[in-house]
Amino acid sequence: MTPQELMQELEYRRVEIDYLKKLEALAQQKHLASKNKSKSSLS
Repeated sequence: MTPQELMQELEYRRVEIDYLKKLEALAQQKHLASKNKSKSSLS
């Protein structure tokens, strides 16, 4: 791979990791929201 290709790959991986982190955070929010809903419906 050329240095240019490596830089492009690195940029792609950084964007991919940012996306996955945001997706994971969103999934955790949804999980917590559904947990809180089930607790409130039990009361």
